[in-house]
Amino acid sequence: MLWQFSGRRPPKGERKLAPPDEGSTLLKMNLNYPEIAEWEPIVDLLKGPAFSEQQGETIWTLTQIAEQIPPSVTAALAPQLRNIADQPSDEHFSFQSMDTQALARRAVDALHPN
Repeated sequence: MLWQFSGRRPPKGERKLAPPDEGSTLLKMNLNYPEIAEWEPIVDLLKGPAFSEQQGETIWTLTQIAEQIPPSVTAALAPQLRNIADQPSDEHFSFQSMDTQALARRAVDALHPN
């Protein structure tokens, strides 16, 4: 799709392609290799300090794979995500169009479905 390379915003419901980040890559590795999983770096990334761009891809990945995350890890991730969700918007200082706070709320909902 041309919008992926044009610098324009993607159509609603679609995302721009972004290079993989360390957090989302580690999430996927942890799920594929649970016997050697390292969850603390994910918690630390969400704990901050970090720019929303550094956290955004990781949080988005969490929303996609939430049902696969072990309950003990969910318990460690959820408070960090709630803290991000409760932060004031940093849209004036952000280089991306992703609303990290809204994404964090979606991730909490995905980790704790009703």
